[in-house]
Amino acid sequence: HDRDNWEDHSRFSLIWTHDTGYTPHDRWEQQPVASGDRWQLLFIGYLSHRDDLARELAVPLPEAERMPDSALVMRAWERWGEQCASRLYGRFAFAVCDTRLLTLFAYRSIERGPNIYVHQDDARIVVTTSTKPIFCDPSVPREIDEVRVADALVLNHEDRRRSFFRGVEIVPSGHVLRANPDDCTMAQHYFLERVPDIRFARDEDYVEAARELLGRAVTSAMRACQTPAISLSAGLDSTTVAVTMLEEMAAGRAGHDLPLKAFTSVPAPFWDGRSRP
Repeated sequence: HDRDNWEDHSRFSLIWTHDTGYTPHDRWEQQPVASGDRWQLLFIGYLSHRDDLARELAVPLPEAERMPDSALVMRAWERWGEQCASRLYGRFAFAVCDTRLLTLFAYRSIERGPNIYVHQDDARIVVTTSTKPIFCDPSVPREIDEVRVADALVLNHEDRRRSFFRGVEIVPSGHVLRANPDDCTMAQHYFLERVPDIRFARDEDYVEAARELLGRAVTSAMRACQTPAISLSAGLDSTTVAVTMLEEMAAGRAGHDLPLKAFTSVPAPFWDGRSRP
């Protein structure tokens, strides 16, 4: 890690660690991101469709090119407040502190992004993206939740808030945590049924629209400093993505040069050749 930040704001303490950078915009990351003397934001993850978001926020392209994801999310928060998460795409988690009202908001994207772990007692609440920081506090018991282990062994994952540690909860995907000195709640912020229906006149129009969306999504997901590789199986999902990546790269829309590297899984040399139920 090249730098660690620690800042204390009233009754909030914010800690952020910056890694070496995956996207070209990561070089500009510097957190927490402040908005006036009220809002403080921490962000982890990856935004998709950044250009669309920048246009919605009226951020000029030259300025957006030098803005990290965290700064764009803060602009979205300033514009739309608690409703901003419904306008963000990608795999991410972010927390916003309201230092005036002593309120914490912690959002997790609908896609499988970074976890948000929560520990609270009578005096405080700790929100992190891994469990190690929570257990750095000697007052937090290091106890395995045996019920959660048992559920995992029988593939029961219905309780999405339960972690493998007692006293530590998880904010599920598509949910937000709201906490203040008087209350702490979790609520869903993304609802698939609220996505508007799309109707075309011809069946061919659906195919064309789906191909266009797939191309945009794949190109957006390839925002990286180096050409990203693909995990390639024998299924339709990864092969469709691989073909789309090759088309986007060949057309010069992805910002990367061929060849495209692919990784897959093969049987171990000592496999006996038998398939078991």
